[in-house]
Amino acid sequence: AAVGRRGAGRLVAGSGGGVLTVAKPLRLLDASQGRPRLDRYELIAELAAGGMATVYLARIGGAGGFQRFVAIKRLHPHMAHETEFVEMFLDEARLAASIHHPNVVPILEVGETPAGYYLVMEYIEGDTLWNLRATPETHPAQRLAPAIAARVVHDALLGLHAAHELRDEAGRPLGVVHRDVSPQNILVGVDGTSRITDFGVAKAATRLSSTRSGEIKGKMAYMSPEQVRSDAIDRRSDLFAMGIVLWEALAGRHLFLAGSEVVTMHRVLHEDIPRLTDVVPTLVSPALSAVVARSLDRDPGRRFPSCQAMAEAIEFAMSGALPPARDVATAVEALVGPRLAERRESVSRWLAGSQSVAAATGQWPALSAGSLPPLGPHSGAFPASGG
Repeated sequence: AAVGRRGAGRLVAGSGGGVLTVAKPLRLLDASQGRPRLDRYELIAELAAGGMATVYLARIGGAGGFQRFVAIKRLHPHMAHETEFVEMFLDEARLAASIHHPNVVPILEVGETPAGYYLVMEYIEGDTLWNLRATPETHPAQRLAPAIAARVVHDALLGLHAAHELRDEAGRPLGVVHRDVSPQNILVGVDGTSRITDFGVAKAATRLSSTRSGEIKGKMAYMSPEQVRSDAIDRRSDLFAMGIVLWEALAGRHLFLAGSEVVTMHRVLHEDIPRLTDVVPTLVSPALSAVVARSLDRDPGRRFPSCQAMAEAIEFAMSGALPPARDVATAVEALVGPRLAERRESVSRWLAGSQSVAAATGQWPALSAGSLPPLGPHSGAFPASGG
């Protein structure tokens, strides 16, 4: 458990998930000398970059025209010999790979090159809940309907429950706590399925790395009070974070986020939490508002005992009429479909162009130990959607 004094120490966040989001420009890699490669994978574009790793869209081919797109998270080369970061990276890989659930982004492989480790994840075409959620500036026609938001969080809760229930080979609970539950780490696919990702700072009994005294891991605006205070935490801390996620998805605004971490921390610990029936009375039923309020109780003992219990409460509050996955898929298509289609076309053009270069030169460059391929002048960038 994380221990220390309130406000002491540094804040550590995760390193990004495996989704091709449309809120940021697609950074296609330079293929003028042939397709960049990492082991047996062809690297196509940079999807996201954090302090610890970069995530790429990649492709693997096989006999008979087989191909599969994946997302590869690669530890930054300058961190390849930093024991703390290597252990965090491998901890994430081991933990995520042990979770087998349709609402968790699966880890397919872990590899190592002279430049360091990388992990291969299933590629989820869609966007994060962070980018799909409404904001005060969102036009009513572009809002995620409350029922759809409830379904997205309901499904993510089931994936998170699977992580919380993990046990070791002897059947002992691992005590997994994600510690970085947020809209950025909930991926909503074009198939209508919501998935939890980024277990980079998760707490578990089997981790090689450990939290330093006073070190706070996660995003302050989505932390439970006990996590902010660096008290001992359990799965109920993640439940509080899920309550924040659902509150914001339904209200269309932030709950605790402020202009500074100090003010955000104060809000998490002390500020009154408005009931959704007072914030958006025409959009949220009293029953669903009560579910969110219970998950946001500052006393962990009064929250739901598990993510599954909260998911069941959401379904009950919706009178058993949560929309099906196809309705979520329709909503994703309506919000980001055209931009995703443009990105597919951009990637197709890149693949066609790089194929011509490779055929002419016979070169298929691999990543060196200390550098990445430069970005091409035509990055295929598209307008940002905010977030």
